[in-house]
Amino acid sequence: MQQKEIPVATVVSDASAPPLPSQRLPVASTEAASEQVKRLQRVMEVPQGLAEQFVASAQTFAMRYYIVDNSGSMSQSDGHRLTSSGGRTGMVNCSRWTEIVDSLKWLARGAVELGAY
Repeated sequence: MQQKEIPVATVVSDASAPPLPSQRLPVASTEAASEQVKRLQRVMEVPQGLAEQFVASAQTFAMRYYIVDNSGSMSQSDGHRLTSSGGRTGMVNCSRWTEIVDSLKWLARGAVELGAY
């Protein structure tokens, strides 16, 4: 039986890659950044420190990329999601896929609020 040749990837140096475009947002004034923090606190219901980190992160890295697992294991029902009903908030069981979709929606909402998308 004849053995098949296994293909091997060719190494490419970083020098041959085109430069990345600048993806930074203009640095907001202290007053504008403060308003963004307040808006995030209100819209996303996050504490001040987390809102401040969102604003700082968006000014440094405006473009967001997420790698999402869409394998069959995402249908497993060992995920959790936050839900509210009748004035009560709590965690409920769900699929891993539902959990990650909720997380991505939350992150996307923050990015839209900051114009970082």
